[in-house]
Amino acid sequence: MLFLSGKPVWKVFDSIVCFVQDGRAEVVANDAGDRVTPAVVAYRDTEQIVGIAAKQGRVRNAANTVVKVKQVLGRSFEDPEVQTHRAESKCPTAQSALGADVTEAVITVPFEFAHAQKVALREAAEAAGFRVLRLIHEPAAALLAYGIGQDCPSGKSHVLVYKLGGTSLSVTVLQVNGGMFRVLNTHTDHSIGGESFTIALAQHLAAEFKRSFKQDVSRSARAMLKLMNGADMAKHSLSTLGSANCFVDSLHDGMDFDCNVSRARFELLCSSLFNKSVQPIRTLLETTGLSTSDINKVTLTPTYLPDPYLPT
Repeated sequence: MLFLSGKPVWKVFDSIVCFVQDGRAEVVANDAGDRVTPAVVAYRDTEQIVGIAAKQGRVRNAANTVVKVKQVLGRSFEDPEVQTHRAESKCPTAQSALGADVTEAVITVPFEFAHAQKVALREAAEAAGFRVLRLIHEPAAALLAYGIGQDCPSGKSHVLVYKLGGTSLSVTVLQVNGGMFRVLNTHTDHSIGGESFTIALAQHLAAEFKRSFKQDVSRSARAMLKLMNGADMAKHSLSTLGSANCFVDSLHDGMDFDCNVSRARFELLCSSLFNKSVQPIRTLLETTGLSTSDINKVTLTPTYLPDPYLPT
């Protein structure tokens, strides 16, 4: 394990907590057993709820649930408190895995983060009890996590870092030379993310419900949130299965909804999104003056899209 000042160093990759052990980054599962925690915070009476419970609870608590947390960071009055709750939720996860108190952290931030957003994130982490050792850009963190550049101390190489987050897609090209990283170009598209695929599937499920029951639920926020939860689980099941079942209890007027979705159907529904998720790579390489043959390695950071659907 890597120690600084006698204490373990933790890295928070968006909604992922990991520590460095024997020169390798180990991702820690949260109390639900998941290695990725959705960046969602909900408030109910005096209780703060973070992660998957907050995301699934939007059905009954949409007005008090904050999503797209990183996009609003530093841009709203109450947001530092929201970030503090996110940071606080990481502490038990880290301490449980280590069996010791965790007081220091290295936090990753999107490359396009403004100074005010970085300051707000640092203040939120400090309010949660962490001493922030450093803020580092997500593309550089991805290379460090995989040890890229450390195995080739001499000679230049180009690495493409691809990240499809929950609500955005970012592509970055870095030049690696002697263990040093230099960002050549980066592009972030906030019009597409893993949630875009979930929405497409949820809209299909709404159409299937209308076909079966002659009821249109597309204008019901509560019903669509229920379908979003079901679509999200089905989407991840389709990464390993040829079909997935989506069951929603009492979707509308007491009527249950049960539907099977095949992987082929999902791919057809999201074909335009798949094309859209690949286009930024081509555009970025063109503006950087590089071709695909100039890219020595490609790094896929944790994404909100199952592995079989990532661009190759």
